Amino acid sequence: LGEFLRRPCSRGLKRLELSETELSPDARGAFARMGPKLAALDLSHTPLAAFCLEPILASPGLSELKDLTIDGCGSAANVIPAVSGSPYRRQASALRIGGGTIPLRHIEPLFAAPGPPALRTLDLSANYLYDPGVAGLCDATWSGSLTWLGVGGSYLTDAAAERFARSG
Repeated sequence: LGEFLRRPCSRGLKRLELSETELSPDARGAFARMGPKLAALDLSHTPLAAFCLEPILASPGLSELKDLTIDGCGSAANVIPAVSGSPYRRQASALRIGGGTIPLRHIEPLFAAPGPPALRTLDLSANYLYDPGVAGLCDATWSGSLTWLGVGGSYLTDAAAERFARSG
């Protein structure tokens, strides 16, 4: 991966999908030395997203990242802090963290943090959102700019639907 990302043939690359690969956390160094400036990255179902997302998101080659997909990365407690504290957060237009079985206590900091003004797509499906998570999402200052929201399979009841309806 590192060799490829340093070669001239990858310079025009804007979107990189590495989902469901067996790339180990050691591969994170490839992002630190990469040539292209990616706008979209998919690390779904990889050890990279679950265990070393923070240094990856801090890589210079991801300074223009707007679309991040890290579906199915387990309930790793570091996922939301890594996203919230990264340069990506300020310019994000899409964040997909579905299928991660992430507990609500790890998702709540996402709602409390100042949101990216360009965020339009948020996928939280198949995580442990529950009705209280919907309340937190609706109260997030940035949630009104969303144009696509995924919350399927997140243990919601009619109370969550009512809360969505009241939020406008």
